[in-house]
Formats: sequence, C-alpha cells, structure tokens
Amino acid sequence: MKLVISLIVLAMCGAPAFAQNAATAEAVVGDAVKAANAFLGTLNAAQVEKVQYSFTDEKQRHNWSNLPVQMVPRGGLRWGDLNQTQKDALTALLKASLSDSGYQQIIDNMDGDEVLKRESDGRRRTMFGRDEYFVSFLGKPSTEEPWMLQFGGHHLAFNVTFVGAQMTISPSLTGGQPVDYTLDGRTVRQLAAEEDKSFKVIAALKPAQLKTARLGDRYTDMRYGPGKEGAQPQQEGINAGSLEPQQQKLLLELMGERLGLLKEPFAKQRMERIESDLDQTWFSWYGDVKDGGAATFRVQGPTILMEYSPQKLGGRPTNHIHAMYRAPTNDYGLGFLKK
Repeated sequence: MKLVISLIVLAMCGAPAFAQNAATAEAVVGDAVKAANAFLGTLNAAQVEKVQYSFTDEKQRHNWSNLPVQMVPRGGLRWGDLNQTQKDALTALLKASLSDSGYQQIIDNMDGDEVLKRESDGRRRTMFGRDEYFVSFLGKPSTEEPWMLQFGGHHLAFNVTFVGAQMTISPSLTGGQPVDYTLDGRTVRQLAAEEDKSFKVIAALKPAQLKTARLGDRYTDMRYGPGKEGAQPQQEGINAGSLEPQQQKLLLELMGERLGLLKEPFAKQRMERIESDLDQTWFSWYGDVKDGGAATFRVQGPTILMEYSPQKLGGRPTNHIHAMYRAPTNDYGLGFLKK
C-alpha cells in the first residue's frame, strides 16, 4: 500500500514538471517557426527560391565547412546581400533558435572573420568577413513537419533541425580565427569559458588518471568535422564513470558549456541523458596541460561527440580553433525521424 501511495505521489509531483518542460519546448519551436516565416516574408520571390531547399536535399544538408566560402561555396542567401530589414529578421530568427550564448558565438565568429579580413592582403581579403555567411532552409518552417535552418561560413556551421517539439544542433561547428581579438572597442576571447573549464578538468585529475586521459603531448587535428557523419564514439582516454564525484561535476560543466548553445529546455534534456551515460563516456586529452596551452580534448559517449582542436595554420595554434559537436545517433535530427 505504501508503495502504491509513493508511486501516486511521485506521479503527481512529476507530471507538472514534465508538462512545463514540454510546453516550453513547444513554445521555443513555435517562436522559431514564427521568426522563420517573418524572415521569409521579407524576401522577394527570387530570394525565396534561392534560400529554400527540400528537406530531403542531402547535398545541401551536408554543405558546410570550416573552410572559407570561396573554397567551399555554400548554398542559400549571403548575409552581405541582405538589406537591413532582412538582416534584422534573420537576427531575430537566430536568437529564437539558439540560446544567448549560441547567438553570441555567431556574432563573435563573424566579427573575428572581419578582423581576419582586415588583416589579410590582396585576393585573400575577399575570402573573409561578416558578409561571407549564408542562410538556408531545408523544408518549410513548421511546428509539425521536419525542417532545418542552416547558418554558417568560415569556422561556423549551425545545422538546427526541428521535428515537432524536438530540436538538435548536431552537427555544429564553432571556433574561429582569430580567437582573441579587439574590434570596434570590443575585446573578445572566443570559447573562453569552455577552454577554462577544460583545464579545470585536467587540473583536477590525479597523476595516474592524467596518465590515462592524456594520449599525447601534442595537440591533434579535428576528427569529427565536415563529412564525418556516422562517426561512432571511441573508448579512449579515461572513463567518466571512474572519476570522483567532483571530477565528474567539472566534466559535466565542460559539456554543459557546449550544450548551452541550445535553448534551455533542449540543453536540459541533452544534459540529463549525458549524465545518465557517464559510465559509457570517455574523456581524452592531447597536448599541454598548463592552463592556456595548446591542447585538444574530446568527450565521446553514446549521445555526444565533442572536440576542441587548435590549428597551427595562421599563427599561434591557440588563436585558431575548431570545435565540433555531434549527437552520434541524431546528426541532422535524423534520429528523431526514426522514432
């Protein structure tokens, strides 16, 4: 009898929280759909035709890269070709689709590319800058049917897929070059919180744990970037389930920084699943263990592939970063469609 009463109480207590989370997720998707349609409403017929693709268009779905757009041409509409009304509407859409930190990452990346443009000479200047970012849609914005928003350019790719009241940003590429810059009086250090939290994780490891987690004394290149769909987690480094509670907390905070690009209800859902899979999650490190040094880290689990990788090209490696996020079973939201 006590067990039955307990179950009833748990059900009564849990139901409102679940309903509240579901309603919040639906509200986020609803706002994104409204903002998407408002943006489309600012376009002329030729622009609509250029920005809109079929949801089944696999070529456009995979048309993103860390490389400049002149090296890998993107589809859709170019930011520099939009008028101010259209830019304002697209900005509202990006804010409706991503968290504050997700939107800020876009601004920081575009501004960093503007710095790179101003620092470049001759022909290379036309490869960089705020204008060289593109938006496209796969499918029509809907609260019921699947659709996808793509926005990106050099060192940036947000692939935001909506399926009913569900959404994912897998795969997404962030980072930038330069990472550290000052533009128009604003000083930026891209991915600062994430980098700082990664060094907190590595500093918290005991010598034997560090020996297990650190797989090399030099940073490595991005592993799960463009074209790496279907990649599976590797059991390398140290198993998160073997970490002490405080160490696990630091690792979860690191993952939360990347998942924080999502709106709150979706980030919360992802983090709850990731926390439940800690015994199947691995953390690996390559490179310097001194705070601020050049180092690659990866987190690999059933529902997360996350990496942070410096690049030597274009100056000091810590000023040129590639950062990838994938949900191994749900790239482009295709896992949603199988349910």
